[in-house]
Amino acid sequence: MASDLEYLQKLDNPEDRTRSLIDLIDVQTVDLELAAFLASHVWRGASYITGSGPGGIGKTTTMQALLSFVGANLPFVTALPGEVSSIGGAKSCVISNELSDHPPPTYLWGDDLRAFFALGDAGHTLVSNVHADNLDEIHHQIVETNQVPEAQFRAINLLVWSGKPLLNTTHNCSS
Repeated sequence: MASDLEYLQKLDNPEDRTRSLIDLIDVQTVDLELAAFLASHVWRGASYITGSGPGGIGKTTTMQALLSFVGANLPFVTALPGEVSSIGGAKSCVISNELSDHPPPTYLWGDDLRAFFALGDAGHTLVSNVHADNLDEIHHQIVETNQVPEAQFRAINLLVWSGKPLLNTTHNCSS
């Protein structure tokens, strides 16, 4: 018999698969106009971070759905603690599971987070998510707490916050 959590997860995603941007439109996480805006920017190489304060709101789901729009010429590379500084070479889409100071051990913080943001200077596309409800919170966590240079923080093109019924805030840092 499935646990309560497993049951609730199945209700949320009965096909037990990664949701697409079309799925997010269907469940009214994003509308068509916002989906087109996000997809077109990601396709053109935009780095992005999705965020929300609480877990279970959809930041990882949104992050994953947008990955399908990353240019075909960019290989995916996973940014793991202790290994970020060794990522180099050809331009790639560098993905961090989350930017956070708590478990699981795949999350980036401190030196690893600074190394992740420095990859943008080398032309890599950066993708991640964070527990933050607004621009001030994400700026505090990344720039003030972790001492990421302001220019590297501002090189993130899209900051997208999840909420009900639609993604309620998107900052297009590239315009």
